Amino acid sequence: IGIGIASVFNDMDKLLVLGDFEYAGNKRLNSIGYWTGKDWQNLGTGIIGGAGYTYTGTPRIFSGANGLTNFSRIGTTMYIGGTFEQLGALPCENIAPYNEGNSECLGGGLSQSRAGSSSSYIFPASVRAMKSKDKYLYAAGDFTRAGSLPVQSIAQWDGTSWTDMGGGISGGSTSRFILAEDSSHRLILAGNFYQAGTVACNGLASWDGKE
Repeated sequence: IGIGIASVFNDMDKLLVLGDFEYAGNKRLNSIGYWTGKDWQNLGTGIIGGAGYTYTGTPRIFSGANGLTNFSRIGTTMYIGGTFEQLGALPCENIAPYNEGNSECLGGGLSQSRAGSSSSYIFPASVRAMKSKDKYLYAAGDFTRAGSLPVQSIAQWDGTSWTDMGGGISGGSTSRFILAEDSSHRLILAGNFYQAGTVACNGLASWDGKE
């Protein structure tokens, strides 16, 4: 598959591939496509131009892979995320719904890295994990804004707007998170952090929908 980083997911019993590529085999996919077990399949036009940044002259310091790295689904809606400020020709920070070549920024995006920036460098914000549960989409990563809402590295999307989750998470590193659902149907977050809201923890926390 071309060059760059690719991430793979199971989506409706097909292998979904996202990343920094144009072609898979001899088929042009433009950053997103399915492997059916026999051949590659387009999802609309894909993302022409890929996911990335507009050069501004100020160096960016990345703490992990950039571009498209995450995926989740609620019903018929696909959501894609990662580390980017442009999704093709669309200005968008790090998260968007995708529909057969059409995309829009989800709720103003997830922005403003916890590391901050200066006139000499930029630490880009990022989405490191995504998980759908019931009617909600959850995203975790290095960000302090969900649209215009102040958050701390984790936020919930209800289909209309972003919600803070109990004050978010703090401490440690934002370079990697894992979101999952346990046998009691609670949302689980794992990573390198030591506080979730006001609760001290050591890299593992659960969310029951309220706290």
